[in-house]
Amino acid sequence: MTPEDKVRQSHASYSRCTLDPDFIPTFHKIFITTSADAQYHIADIPEDRQIKMLEYALYLLMLSIDNNPDAMTCLEQLGKSHVNLTIKPELYDHWLDSLATAVRHYDGKTYPDIGNIWREVLSPGLEQIKQQSKETVKHKAIT
Repeated sequence: MTPEDKVRQSHASYSRCTLDPDFIPTFHKIFITTSADAQYHIADIPEDRQIKMLEYALYLLMLSIDNNPDAMTCLEQLGKSHVNLTIKPELYDHWLDSLATAVRHYDGKTYPDIGNIWREVLSPGLEQIKQQSKETVKHKAIT
C-alpha cells in the first residue's frame, strides 16, 4: 500500500469514525483511564473541554497528513504550549495508542489494520509537536 493510499484510507476512516458521536468520548475514556500521567495533566480541566481538546488535536493532525501549512503552524504552537505543562514524550505515544484502539473499535471491521495505518500517518505530526516542545525547552534554557 502506498503512502497516498494510507492517507486516503485514514481520511475515509476518520469520516466513518467521527460519524459516531461516541467516537471521541471513547477515545478520551481510553486515554485517561489507561494513564495516570494523562489523568494528572487534565485533572483540573472540565471533561467536556478535555474532549474538545482531543478532538481539536486530532483534527489538526488529520489536516497535517496532507501537509496543510496552517495545520503545521498550529501543531508547532501546540508543541510550544505544552512546554509549560511538562508533558513527557511518552504521553504523546500513549495518546496515539489510545486513538488507534478507539479507531480499531469503531472502524476495525472495515479495515482490520486501520489502527496501524492511523498510527503511521499521524506519527509525523505528533513528532512535530514533540520536537517543537523540545526546541522551546532548549530556547528557554539558553535565554
